[in-house]
Amino acid sequence: QRVEIMKSKNKKLILIAGATGSIGSCFFEQFILENDCHVVGLSRSGLKTQEIPSHHSMVYFDFEDKKSYEKVGKLIKANDYRKIVYVHTVGKFQTEIIKDKKGFSEPEKGKYDNEIIKLTFDYTAKVVDFLLAKAGKNTEVVAVNIGSLSDEFDIPIFQSWRYGQTQLLNFFGKKIEEHKNFSALTVRVSTILGAKELVDRPYLFGTNTDPQFWLPKTELVAYIKRRIKYSFKGSKIENLFRSYPKFDNGHWDNKKTFIRRVQELYNQKIS
Repeated sequence: QRVEIMKSKNKKLILIAGATGSIGSCFFEQFILENDCHVVGLSRSGLKTQEIPSHHSMVYFDFEDKKSYEKVGKLIKANDYRKIVYVHTVGKFQTEIIKDKKGFSEPEKGKYDNEIIKLTFDYTAKVVDFLLAKAGKNTEVVAVNIGSLSDEFDIPIFQSWRYGQTQLLNFFGKKIEEHKNFSALTVRVSTILGAKELVDRPYLFGTNTDPQFWLPKTELVAYIKRRIKYSFKGSKIENLFRSYPKFDNGHWDNKKTFIRRVQELYNQKIS
């Protein structure tokens, strides 16, 4: 009976890349509570199997491995999903500050970190192209991309991430023109509430930050669940954050951002 339910044409397939990570695991935990979803977590820590189970599962997936895609293709072929949602939580929002004997400086303009772009843009585009090739024309394909509130600003120390996001949005626009059954949702978020922030920014609590106004992962997931519940057209870009009463309108000013990040990363105050 469980298998038959999973093969229902009313079922949604939810594919979550990076499903064992901080944000991805929250998506997995929340989506498996839905009755109309078949949730598959994609992770290099997942179950190594030639076929993806008909029930919720966490399976091995490598973006560079052809066999990883083949088993996803088999799953799509064996089921009449009405909608396929791909949630990409694999990424590397890295601050690009150069530290040397002279002090701290911004990276060379246009000198991008290929690893950041690969994780942000290349892998998302690769999966979306694959899904569009395998899904029937009557199956909706939705890509969910997690961006940053800083993406709309040209900040040098985030240039690789921003470049990857810009390339991805351009890609989404192109695919929407080519495929009537494709849509994309980009949610730009503020600081995510989680321990990983202290790995990325170890001295964050040495600043005037207030975690009460960070965005809980559960709120991000709940927001996206509401947005993809119903069909929409095009590529949507939406901001999600908790209002901070002490927020400065110049928060994303290049100099202010640079000074703030040096303190968060290196525990040093500069002017």
